[in-house]
Amino acid sequence: MIVRPVAGGYLFQTKDNGRITLAELKVVTKRAPTEQELKDLLFAFRVCKHVKSNAIIYVKNGATVGIGAGQMSRVDSSRIAAWKSKEAADAAGLPEAGTIGSVVASDAFFPFADGLQSAQAEIGLQQGVAIAQGVELAKQLADLPGNICTPTYLAEQALTLAAQHEKLNCEILEESDMQALGMGAFLSVSRGSRQPAKLISLFYQGDEASVKPIVLIGKGLTFDAGGISLKPGLGMDEMKYDMCGAASVLGRTCSTTARPTARALPPVRSSSRW
Repeated sequence: MIVRPVAGGYLFQTKDNGRITLAELKVVTKRAPTEQELKDLLFAFRVCKHVKSNAIIYVKNGATVGIGAGQMSRVDSSRIAAWKSKEAADAAGLPEAGTIGSVVASDAFFPFADGLQSAQAEIGLQQGVAIAQGVELAKQLADLPGNICTPTYLAEQALTLAAQHEKLNCEILEESDMQALGMGAFLSVSRGSRQPAKLISLFYQGDEASVKPIVLIGKGLTFDAGGISLKPGLGMDEMKYDMCGAASVLGRTCSTTARPTARALPPVRSSSRW
């Protein structure tokens, strides 16, 4: 036994000879871990015993991909491990750090709060900000009048969004492209307008290529002029809201690409049309 003085008393330490088994693990998350993730966790716990105090171990597919230790706060240890993992990935020419999609284990050495709660709060705050950014974008687009928020304007917003995120790609089909594809029904909707039609596709690759994508489709009719001669003048301004489906998809894509996640999101394909 080792005795160490700490503030207000002494800390008694004994060698950790225990070994955590699968039967001792209790899942408390909404998403159950995979069999590989459980194996990785057990391995990470074993590694923790041989690392300095306040160890943070990231493991993926049976290998350590990030180690941080020796800090007063496990939050700092986590950041060190993530930084070293990203540095190693860059040196090896890999597209992302190994900590993406990994499991995390900690030795919880200190007998007092060490800031993990603040780390969880920080992630929650970042997720909240990301959601707010998406809601703000959707509301701003929906609030614009049809003579400003044209199909071309929507396409520009999608291109700007894609330029801000490495894993987000944007493809815009022009009227000539749609004619070549035989999209007559689509083109007939915009034939009565001076504004050219656009078909916007955003591709977000947030997970492995083998994972089935989530597809979001939003109607982007920037002003519903159908039967305009029969419609009453009162409330005519609300015809601009026919593009709120596209605005919602753009806002959702904004939130998806901005928020931090412990596990990468599935790929998202979103489409909107005038």
